[in-house]
Amino acid sequence: MQDFKSIFIQKTQGFSIFPRRFGIKEGKTHLYGPPKSGKTSLALHFAKDFKYPIYIDCQDPRNNLESLTQELLKVFLEKKLDLLIIDNYTPGFNLPNIKNIILITPSKTTLIKGDFYTKQILPLSFEEYISVNKEQIPLNQLLNTFIKTGNLPELITMPEYQKISRIQEIAKLIFKDDLPILYALLSYQSHTFSTNQLYLQLKKHIKISKDKLYALISDLELQGFLTLINDPKQSSKSLYFYNFALPYALSPSPNFQAIFENMVFLELKSQNPNETILKENNSFILKESRFYALAFPSPNLLEKIATTFPNAIIIAINQIEYKNLKILDFISFALREF
Repeated sequence: MQDFKSIFIQKTQGFSIFPRRFGIKEGKTHLYGPPKSGKTSLALHFAKDFKYPIYIDCQDPRNNLESLTQELLKVFLEKKLDLLIIDNYTPGFNLPNIKNIILITPSKTTLIKGDFYTKQILPLSFEEYISVNKEQIPLNQLLNTFIKTGNLPELITMPEYQKISRIQEIAKLIFKDDLPILYALLSYQSHTFSTNQLYLQLKKHIKISKDKLYALISDLELQGFLTLINDPKQSSKSLYFYNFALPYALSPSPNFQAIFENMVFLELKSQNPNETILKENNSFILKESRFYALAFPSPNLLEKIATTFPNAIIIAINQIEYKNLKILDFISFALREF
């Protein structure tokens, strides 16, 4: 029989657990989202207040799901189970009848039976990123690191020289033999995207079926690895990644403006999780507000915006004064200090 207590201790030893702005409530919860976005760490952080938490990873080859069911029943009858966390949950796993269960999957579409609260987990917002700053590093310095290495929770405690290789390793784990598709996707960051356009581009260089590509893009979107935003006036979509800094680790020519726009989009999404964000005239539309993500806006572009959309909010790297336009530096915007 497995020693569930020792497995839980092994999992949490040396494991970076970051508190998030949001938490998990008691009851049955389904967490989903792209790899390395913090799903497991959030569940383990919640588990620290329980006496008998049990963690099971369905992808661990040492686990036999049928025998695990029997072992769980035994500890349940012995009243030594008050929270069950199942990572990489598969529908074939029989769940015990207990109050507190956390199921973790990559996609929202995994079949979950029962009354579970479903929540998508994405990587850290800038506010969360700086909240674990124990050395009181200046915000501008933290922002520079955030831009270059991205928002994945595990990277915070990792030595600087390991971060790029770790992002590359994660990409290989996700895409495997389809890594050329990711490289091609990077060129669409913050730009108009269609799967058919990507297919026409890829088939010149690699052998790929249209059906496989459409299925892959759909799965990545369901996970939250990428988000496609509608432009209702142009009948098109723009593409954004869950980790805006991917090009720094995977592209020979990263586009800073595209990375910055992706970063702003993720902050808007984090601050307004239940709202629809649209893309129009190179700006984000959120409810009745229009946001421009412009890292280093030129006077000519600001003049054009002031003439066309005088009530727009411009988000730039640094604070800029320009006539009557509202221009926010990224730190003030991300920390909502305005």
